[in-house]
Amino acid sequence: MTGTYYWGRRNLCSQQISYHSLRDGQPHPLPQPRDRRYQLKDLTGLANRVMFPRIPDGTNVQFRPIQTFGLEGSWKTSLYRAITKSAIQRYGSSKVNAVVSISMMELARAIDSRPIQLLFLDDSGVNNQSAPEKVITEKVIIRRRLESKRRNGLIILNFAVQDYFLLDKKLRSTLYVEFLKSAPTNLSDLNALTRIIGDDAITHLKTCQREWLIKSNYAALSSPVVRVLDQVGYYQYEYIEAADSQLRQLTTSYNQRSKERERQAKVKKYRKMLESKQFSKSRDLRKKQQIKYAVEGFRLGLSKTQIKGILGIGDEKVNLAWLQYQEESE
Repeated sequence: MTGTYYWGRRNLCSQQISYHSLRDGQPHPLPQPRDRRYQLKDLTGLANRVMFPRIPDGTNVQFRPIQTFGLEGSWKTSLYRAITKSAIQRYGSSKVNAVVSISMMELARAIDSRPIQLLFLDDSGVNNQSAPEKVITEKVIIRRRLESKRRNGLIILNFAVQDYFLLDKKLRSTLYVEFLKSAPTNLSDLNALTRIIGDDAITHLKTCQREWLIKSNYAALSSPVVRVLDQVGYYQYEYIEAADSQLRQLTTSYNQRSKERERQAKVKKYRKMLESKQFSKSRDLRKKQQIKYAVEGFRLGLSKTQIKGILGIGDEKVNLAWLQYQEESE
């Protein structure tokens, strides 16, 4: 980041936040007359208590769905890192499984035997949910997955959205906590959201949005509006660099395993398809068949190396098949 960099600092005694800019290596105080944060209640502690209750006893698996709304680039992922850090501080790193994915079923496959499952469904994953019934069904699958591994536990599922009303009303009514990091740009959505969270919260979001987009004051993004049950206030957290977060290590290793599973599934499907094929004894006809089946492999998303190894063909035939596949795609 170039230019002036801003950050927020909380005084734990006064519960006030002072902003400073870093110019020429020296901190300088910033004016705060337009800061509407003080008209909202600090609900950071309440939100954490609701999100992170005591681990249930007996044979009880609790589900705590939450939502994070914000435009692209509004630090939704950094908020999730902060939530993950709070969960680790609350329960201990050995009890928390934190996963980010764009697929509900990938999140379900990532469930392990730890009591706290912190799942983050990224923007594109939420957008791909075509019907609320599908999301509800996949939530049940996630819950059953954990119940098959242990008797008790807590699942915190965070829906990240760029459209506040993207989630169906039935799903929004089950949310325990909602984080709002920006105001809707659509006037109809803005008016509807104002009736839900109030004028002060909308003003706070608009102020933070201007600070972020116009003045590059990224510290404003670290105090989103939060709606906990029937209360509306702000949630204060510190920005966490990805390189300093355990979340990055967790998600990187999981994404690698996920890609490997996808690759193995494609190869298995391709091999199964080839089992039903018979190659001609004629050399010319067999070459045409091999090129045809190589094109089928490209359609499945296999690489040239994979196709060469499975079909046992050389570079010439693979390249011809690739050219044919490119022509079809155009």
